[in-house]
Amino acid sequence: MKRRLFGRPLLAVAVLGSACCSDSSEPLYKDVSQPVERRIDDLMGRMTLREKIGQMCQFVGLEHLRMAEQNATPEEIRDGHAQGYYPGYHSTDILRMAEAGEASSFFHVVTPEEANYLQGLAQKSRLQIPLLIGIDAIHGNGLYSGATIYPTSIGQAATFDPALVERLCRETALEMRAMGAQWTFNPNVEVARDARWGRCGESFGEDPLRQAFCRRLAACQRYQRRTVRRLGTHAAGSFPAAVPGVHRSGRTQCDGCT
Repeated sequence: MKRRLFGRPLLAVAVLGSACCSDSSEPLYKDVSQPVERRIDDLMGRMTLREKIGQMCQFVGLEHLRMAEQNATPEEIRDGHAQGYYPGYHSTDILRMAEAGEASSFFHVVTPEEANYLQGLAQKSRLQIPLLIGIDAIHGNGLYSGATIYPTSIGQAATFDPALVERLCRETALEMRAMGAQWTFNPNVEVARDARWGRCGESFGEDPLRQAFCRRLAACQRYQRRTVRRLGTHAAGSFPAAVPGVHRSGRTQCDGCT
């Protein structure tokens, strides 16, 4: 049972994102005519422990790492974690991990060229599991130069106009996919009840009903429809809500409203 459950949601995304023909010479998990559950079971049965652990690992983009390394000392790269460093790892180590199928996702990837390059590394791996490319497109795809920027979530909620929220999420999704990203860390469902909390701007306010409405009926639908059904190659459901709960005094707690 543990083997069947380990990594299943992410692998469902992976097998649905593996575009290939139903050639009998191909492994079953690459056969798009087979049921998803059978493909997942076949893929997981082929995976080593390192590959399974790797499918739970996300890294910052290689270009981000390389730029940070230019201004870092060997000691900072070895021991630090600022600027996306991974203590004991160089960007060349992360590259080799991607080629070995020991990385599942990257973020801070801000050009389609780098996204395509990283996906090419994943295709060199033994099992060729596609990567998920994530980006902080919280109110527009703002890490990409030239993208359209919108009001933050709390500003969107202040319009009391769900149709407008749907529209800007749709446009953000289009700009994301043009850049190679399939996963945004938005919308958030935090219920902000303490203005001292630093992420109030990423929430839709303090009303749980409005949070649920904006997330369910507006934002998630538009992100998924345009990035997955029309433009994307990954399964719906790859856009999780970040940090659900009620935030009080620096702690995140869940209650019945969330």
